[in-house]
Amino acid sequence: MKTVEDTNGVVWQYDEHSVVGRGGAGIVYRGHASDGSSVAVKVVEIGSGSLAERIHSREIEIGRKLSAATSRDHLVLHHGFAVADETIWIVMPLASESLRERIKNSAGSMPLAEKIDILCQIASGLQQLAEVAVVHRDLTPGNVLLVDGRWCLTDFGISRDLSERTSTATRRGEGTFEYMAPEYIERGIATAKTDLYSLGIVAYELLTGRKPFEGPDTEDFHRQHLEEMPPPLPEELPILLHRLVGRLLSKEPSGRHADARAVIEALRKVSKPLASPVQESIAVTARRIDEETNAKHAEQARRDRKRREVEDLRKQALFDLDDIVAEAAELLRPVFEDQFVYERSPFDEGANWRVIWNEYVMVLAVEFGQDMPPTPTYPLLAGMISTGRKRSDLPKGLISTDTLVANLVYVVEKGGAGRWLRRLWGITGSDEKVLSVARLWQLVDKQHEPGPKVLPFISEDEPLTADHIVSDFHTLLGSS
Repeated sequence: MKTVEDTNGVVWQYDEHSVVGRGGAGIVYRGHASDGSSVAVKVVEIGSGSLAERIHSREIEIGRKLSAATSRDHLVLHHGFAVADETIWIVMPLASESLRERIKNSAGSMPLAEKIDILCQIASGLQQLAEVAVVHRDLTPGNVLLVDGRWCLTDFGISRDLSERTSTATRRGEGTFEYMAPEYIERGIATAKTDLYSLGIVAYELLTGRKPFEGPDTEDFHRQHLEEMPPPLPEELPILLHRLVGRLLSKEPSGRHADARAVIEALRKVSKPLASPVQESIAVTARRIDEETNAKHAEQARRDRKRREVEDLRKQALFDLDDIVAEAAELLRPVFEDQFVYERSPFDEGANWRVIWNEYVMVLAVEFGQDMPPTPTYPLLAGMISTGRKRSDLPKGLISTDTLVANLVYVVEKGGAGRWLRRLWGITGSDEKVLSVARLWQLVDKQHEPGPKVLPFISEDEPLTADHIVSDFHTLLGSS
């Protein structure tokens, strides 16, 4: 047996061979008070440094605040705590079981009325947290315990005191991925409505015996919470319960209930039969509208993510092309010495590069497509290589285009890697080899149209290299 004395001088004992729970923050052991009554002792190894201690002492700070609250019967309060030797001890009531254990062992046989009662008690705990401006941020079935016949919230290690100024010790972004709200995943924002989303996940799991999103990886969970709709609840459940869980799982916080008190009121109405067929019809319609709204938010999140990915790939493509052209410039510079000029424009909407010696100019110009690529082989960027000579009768910066050398396209392959291609076209009945960028995009669009088609052109691709650019510049010199 181990012994620990808390800050009030009370002595507690716990058995290191009797583990009743484990978590990312510590291990919970079975212990007892001096009078022999059972308790749970949570032991957290905090490591060295004042910041580490500050971070891991958050549960103690939140616990003190909760102990002073007026309403707290659905919160697990601390009996005492101690900090020494880079370790924190927190003494709490010993629970008879967790909601995770209850779901695992008897979710299928539990009466619906009991499930609704459990959800009401959890929501009561969230309301009690909200009354003292605390957001739990890690509501899971493992953090809901049955203590003295009441379901209570526990584990406030990453909870946020909304009355505090944001600091490095607030542990922003931590939590359990399976239960994490979209806005918390995307922006690190946690409010009382963030806890309501987690309550929705817990409710879904309690009602069905399974989680709405299964991951398995962190990235998968993030995408699913932001972009996917949960499988429908069993149809035999009351329509009002369908709508309640659907609202809790809204992708946007504004779609959820105003607060936990509103959830409790909604849960109390679930078991009461609707007064008329008209009410039933209205409830069904409201659920459909809620689902359609949520699906729109999910679809927008998917499009936003795809757009960000495409923008990142386009930026990467420009930097990749910049490397290729810069390598070609370094091959040409020793030949032409101080008469050689290499320059490029900003990357804002596209870009162009100019390789210049005397009146001879090569231009590589690319443009973005109008929207996100519809298929993996659709170019993210397209452009052309052209060569020519400066002329005094043309405005500064313009050249006479003697030769359109090749088209440029940047495509992303299945593995996610992109590459630049030098594309030459063959068109039936024409000697056209290189196209204007607008014409190139037109042909690309036709190439990717659905259904059978006969196209009057073929294309031949080869990876673009610095040697190609040097060779094309050499061709320009040889043409004079």
